[in-house]
Amino acid sequence: MKIAITGPVASGKSTLLEFFSQRGYKTFSADTISHILLEKRDVKRKVIRRFGRKILGSGGKISRRKLGDIVFENAKDRIFLEKILHPLIRKEVLKIVKLRSRVVLENSLLFEMKMEKFFDFVICLKIPRRRWLANLRKRKISPARARAILRAQMPEEEKRKRSDFVIKNDASRRELKRELMKIVAEIEKNS
Repeated sequence: MKIAITGPVASGKSTLLEFFSQRGYKTFSADTISHILLEKRDVKRKVIRRFGRKILGSGGKISRRKLGDIVFENAKDRIFLEKILHPLIRKEVLKIVKLRSRVVLENSLLFEMKMEKFFDFVICLKIPRRRWLANLRKRKISPARARAILRAQMPEEEKRKRSDFVIKNDASRRELKRELMKIVAEIEKNS
């Protein structure tokens, strides 16, 4: 069973991954894969060549915050970075999906990267604005940065239309898990 989770930044995708992991699924995140890829020598060199050493943080690693400040303010810079990272992320995800029978991927850009075809089911998270803003504060993401990220993505309504299931993250963690378990039971029953 291959399942993908998508939705906006700070919507609860990592929480769903945790629930799937507890259920015995191998879970992974496209964001984590991109962190690893950014530190690969050839990728890092291309990124530094484009954006300069100002994107480096402590220990000489690329600071995702500094890089994000640039790419979410300039579409050309974002597209440049996506052209480097997206094919590599797709390749890594495809490798994992081929090796495992029960996997769950979390990826905000699932549809933008045309990766939905790798998965049997797609679950989209929907979150009310008030709760979303609270989650952003917890993660120290400014609303302005979050809006810039969302502008660079497919509209949420379109993501929900393309998904097999939509979960509204508007209650407690326990209620979110209960909603997910209903979907998992349906998926596993029909597989």
